[in-house]
Amino acid sequence: MISKSHRDFWLVLSYIYLKYNKIDKALTLLQALYKLFPEDLEIMKLFSYANVKKGKFRDALRLIDKYLSMCGEKGKKSGYLIKSKALWHLDEKDKAREFMNKFIEL
Repeated sequence: MISKSHRDFWLVLSYIYLKYNKIDKALTLLQALYKLFPEDLEIMKLFSYANVKKGKFRDALRLIDKYLSMCGEKGKKSGYLIKSKALWHLDEKDKAREFMNKFIEL
């Protein structure tokens, strides 16, 4: 197991990779972090988002559904947005709109 400070470092590096469109590098780090911390909501959410950016929409939905089942009300807003994006790309437009409306309502 790695320390919290190491976890934080690798998570921040993942954010930076995503910001600069280094999706594969971000996914590699996030996959490793997720294996080490499978219940960590922040990792789960970012891993889901990275999968959306990579076009792996089913993987993104699997992760974001787990995230939404575990997070409190405070975390649902960003989860709804990620879920909406994944559904839209899977051509599930009505469901995507439903989650976008939930995002807007919060």
